[in-house]
Amino acid sequence: MNDIKLITKASRQHDYEERLKNGVSMTNPEMCNIVSGALNGKSGKIADEGLFHAVMAAQSVGRESIMVGKKIKEYGSAWDVPRFCHKTKTMMSVREMLKKDVFMSSNSLIPDWQSLWDALGIDISVRKAAMGTVRENFYNIIDMPNSDKVFKSTEFFPYAIVFEENNGEGQPVKQGESRAGQYETIEHYIYAAGFTWTLLAELFDKSIDPEKISDAVMLGYNAKRDDLSISPILNFSYSGVQQTAADTTGDGRQELLYNTLENAIDDLGERNDPISGRKIDASDLAILASPLDAKHIARVAGGFSPQTSVEGGVSGPKNLPAIQQISRVVSYDGETIEGRSKTITYSGVTNGTAYLIKKNRYNNVGIKRNLQLEVDQRPDVKTLSREERSWYFVEGQQTTGIQYFIQEITLPAW
Repeated sequence: MNDIKLITKASRQHDYEERLKNGVSMTNPEMCNIVSGALNGKSGKIADEGLFHAVMAAQSVGRESIMVGKKIKEYGSAWDVPRFCHKTKTMMSVREMLKKDVFMSSNSLIPDWQSLWDALGIDISVRKAAMGTVRENFYNIIDMPNSDKVFKSTEFFPYAIVFEENNGEGQPVKQGESRAGQYETIEHYIYAAGFTWTLLAELFDKSIDPEKISDAVMLGYNAKRDDLSISPILNFSYSGVQQTAADTTGDGRQELLYNTLENAIDDLGERNDPISGRKIDASDLAILASPLDAKHIARVAGGFSPQTSVEGGVSGPKNLPAIQQISRVVSYDGETIEGRSKTITYSGVTNGTAYLIKKNRYNNVGIKRNLQLEVDQRPDVKTLSREERSWYFVEGQQTTGIQYFIQEITLPAW
């Protein structure tokens, strides 16, 4: 028997809560950066070249280095850590400063704003570090802070170096050579969302909770990032050798599923790497499936001993070993974000279909900017908004590997 790692929404939520409870450590690049205004309240996918460069030039207004440690763990969150309030000349948390409208008057002091920015940055960063995405199981995540909006991803063929006998008397040594490379064009996009605290909310809604807003941001942030990477896998038109049919020869539903998985591994292993021409090494594989199918796959792929008929009509065990080539099974049912006026749904994997995936050098996510936050605490007399925030991230994707390194599997009826 082999323990196949089963990654589900419930297991990810449990891990997230444990990390929050135990304290999260992170490096500066993982921190959510607080920046000066560039989006001006706009949201959605923005492709304008000028706006892209304006976003790239946005200046940081938070401190580059923030201590994330014992005090946050002790008090529960960055919002509750006591600090000196310069306006009131007392010690209080940023949460208390918000309740006392420290930031809503014209004489708000810059050091107090700095405390607010720090709390915003730390709170969202802790949640970002604690809860990741599922896409890293299938894609390489690459930091590319200095790349252009549109850039070329170059894939060089291997060098050819051949050893030949040499007389050692000055005979020229045969030189290695390279072949022409391939490249594809990849574009970075800005993905943004905003939140406005209105005058109506300030007057009558006392339930606005900055932590709840951070949780909502993380839900939307992770859901969008996973959808950007997973939807190309789900929507690709697989055909021919890219597909494996459900097995019909096994004894019982578990063995049918077991045989189907073995067939899919063999089918993937018979396909060729597009550059080297060699057979794909069908090992350390991940399976992407619906929650219902994922738990069945993880259990069966871990090995089992079904009862089967033997000579003389006596039932006995048939030992089916763990499928060592499969290291993890990822359950993915997308996400639904419900609002007052609109509900957004990101599609998940449908029951009856799964994807056997070999992580490869052609499936990449290039991150130009991790999550950024713009915040404006100044009331706007034109709209009567009391506070505006915009979050955005910038990234581009390479999905060429889908056609070469993913096997679509039709699962047998369970």
